[in-house]
Amino acid sequence: MKKLLCALLLLSLLLTCCAALADGGALVPGSIAYVNNPNPTDRLNLRTKPSTQSVSLGKYYNGTWVTVLGVTGGWVHVRIDPLEGYLNAAYLTADASQVSGQLPTVFVSNDERRSAALHSQPSESSRVLTVYPYGSAVYNVLSVRDDGWRHVYDSDFGYGFVFADVLTPKLDYHKSGSGSNYAYVCNPDPTDRLHLRAAPNASAASLGKYYNGVQVLVLDDAGGGYLHVLVSSLEGYMKAAYLSTHPVASAQPFVTVSNPRGTGANVRNAPSLSATYPWVAHNGETLTVLAVREDGWLHVCYQGEYGFVRGELVTPVISWEKQ
Repeated sequence: MKKLLCALLLLSLLLTCCAALADGGALVPGSIAYVNNPNPTDRLNLRTKPSTQSVSLGKYYNGTWVTVLGVTGGWVHVRIDPLEGYLNAAYLTADASQVSGQLPTVFVSNDERRSAALHSQPSESSRVLTVYPYGSAVYNVLSVRDDGWRHVYDSDFGYGFVFADVLTPKLDYHKSGSGSNYAYVCNPDPTDRLHLRAAPNASAASLGKYYNGVQVLVLDDAGGGYLHVLVSSLEGYMKAAYLSTHPVASAQPFVTVSNPRGTGANVRNAPSLSATYPWVAHNGETLTVLAVREDGWLHVCYQGEYGFVRGELVTPVISWEKQ
């Protein structure tokens, strides 16, 4: 009888382990798993109970990492700080290399030019972890929620929630089936740059010439061979023929801050001396150039933040004209 009970117990454990296998390894308590939907444009519901009929705490993107707390049949009990819930085991993997797609990046961009607060909970009354200035990027959007909050992970402040009304793009809660919102500048001549136009035609004013590899968010098809895009806080239009849906080798140059006065370079939220400057890059620091503008401003990335600096404050000089 004892042998029979041991055999039944072993069989039960084996069945539990088998139920926790998903595309690359066993999902056991304490391990890390990753959302891995076969359709990377879809999202995976985090449920309050192990049932498709229970309330959703958010739809999570491929690549979201979760801590496994336990396994219940075909469901995995997980924690995604500060939330706990249940994910369908069939859409999880223990092998990060198997995950297709990427976590979205959104930008603080709205008509009122408001900043965005990162809250500890999906509530306006919860603790504010940090505030993202207007024009800045918010990386690692983990999920969208039906109440308008976005669950994100900040490498400095950890997990938190940002309300969608100050962000672009909005990331629809309902599945659109439209595929990825991302595209990459892909000029056949990597020494050339692609215009971001103020209107969808070649005679419209240029908002900057962008280098190969720069990622843009596609807002919609403007027709006439142009796409309506967002690059950091700038909206404009780019020729669809020079954009790729796949990442492109970067041709973005690096420049060094070299202000003759020794005061560094103000990294501003807009290409204007009257714009606010939440960051100051000191002499000797390196910036990545996304684009050059005819008015002498450079669109740059500084320590993961996007902004604008005057071209005369950096070396080497980046020419507006093609070299």
